[in-house]
Amino acid sequence: MNILALDTVTDACSVAVLKDQKKFGRRVIVPQAHTQIILDLCDEILQESGLTKDQLDLIVCGRGPGSFTGVRIGIAVAQGLAFGLGLKALGVSNLQTIAQSVISGDSSVQRIFVANDARMGEVYYCAYENANGIAVPLTDEQVGSPESAEEKFREIGGLENAVLAGTGFEVYEPLKKTISCARKFAEDHFPNSLFMLDLAKDTLNSAVEPENLTPVYLRDKVTWKKVSEQGKKA
Repeated sequence: MNILALDTVTDACSVAVLKDQKKFGRRVIVPQAHTQIILDLCDEILQESGLTKDQLDLIVCGRGPGSFTGVRIGIAVAQGLAFGLGLKALGVSNLQTIAQSVISGDSSVQRIFVANDARMGEVYYCAYENANGIAVPLTDEQVGSPESAEEKFREIGGLENAVLAGTGFEVYEPLKKTISCARKFAEDHFPNSLFMLDLAKDTLNSAVEPENLTPVYLRDKVTWKKVSEQGKKA
């Protein structure tokens, strides 16, 4: 199966291709510039893999949680490609993708706690376990205070043998203090569509028609305010 995966949910913009059993991937850190480069990256990685768009069987994208704008960009690009090529699409969790990258780097890891900065004093978080090389969620994805994430991780247990991953652990003090208790803190904080390929292969039956591709925001509040709403002068 030939799969194109893309992700624009965080500051990282990435694309990847699975051609038969071989993977090709590229990721760049380009805050607020995803729309300018995502299609070019898709073309470049397809050329590198030796595939044409007509040879693709499935489009995969990061479906959140993360930046509202980033989620929408990725979903829209995936839908456009899938519609144009007559393919189904599959949305993959960005938190799960981070956990999958940890497992790919160390297959002995058994538990991964992921927490990404969600702004406004909150984090997106979820716990995962390594099930035969695939990151499987132990909890529902949630958005909440750093304190609630830390409490949930300690409630699940096994922190001393777990790997922590995500930007939230460096931003918020309640999560910072768990780093010294864990087995390891992963240095790579951003999702990479290269690892979405592993998750896609494990959930092919969940692929949908492009119009049914659904973003996951976890909350309905925006993460920014106009200057006037902040009580500041322009």
